[in-house]
Amino acid sequence: MFGNAMKNNNEEIISRLGSLEKQVEALNGAVFGASSTKTPLIKSRKTQKKGKGSTKPVKDLVQGGFFSAGKTGVEVQIALNKRAMRFDVNDIAVTMMRLVQAGLLERDGDGTPKNPWRYKKP
Repeated sequence: MFGNAMKNNNEEIISRLGSLEKQVEALNGAVFGASSTKTPLIKSRKTQKKGKGSTKPVKDLVQGGFFSAGKTGVEVQIALNKRAMRFDVNDIAVTMMRLVQAGLLERDGDGTPKNPWRYKKP
């Protein structure tokens, strides 16, 4: 007796959920322009990131002899801009710090506006 009532109740719940799912898909399409909820509305940070980092272009400058004399982060940014590579000076600063830690570059100065870090090949 309870078995049939539960089965009917479950079927009714499933039917209502299907109807609600269709309504949500319709609202999703109206609001976000998506035709299906299978399309991710928010992409992960990994898929949103565009372009590549500054490490390889800066390493290319190192190998090309650019750092035979001391260069500031802004000078590195200008050199990369001339090669049609646009990077924020803060991104370049992080790359430069990592190259110093790896022993590919050394730096002089104290990191202040009056005496900025100057990077050169060891």
